[in-house]
Amino acid sequence: AMDTLAGYPGGMHVGGGLHPGNAARFLDGGASHVIVTSYVFRNGSIDFERLEAMVAAVGRRRLVLDLSCRKAGAGQPHAGEYLVCTDRWSKWTDFAISESNLSALAGYCDEF
Repeated sequence: AMDTLAGYPGGMHVGGGLHPGNAARFLDGGASHVIVTSYVFRNGSIDFERLEAMVAAVGRRRLVLDLSCRKAGAGQPHAGEYLVCTDRWSKWTDFAISESNLSALAGYCDEF
């Protein structure tokens, strides 16, 4: 990944297994942004302490929150709503994609 980032500095986002301890390395290596999901969505909920730690590590302007989601089916909690999922859409969270939730997160990141 580092060779690719160096070949196109500032032109790509990088994600996958990123956390405050390693994210800056990828930015220093040429990524324009880092993408996180599983680090901030833990045990089925958003963890604002972890989100704040990512913002402190990389800055809001270089953070992308991956809000990959699936529609909850009938009989599931939040049926009919789109909920963020982690681990290749295999684990549901309780975080619904809504105007109020997106507004709440907008101050923490540059993109969704």
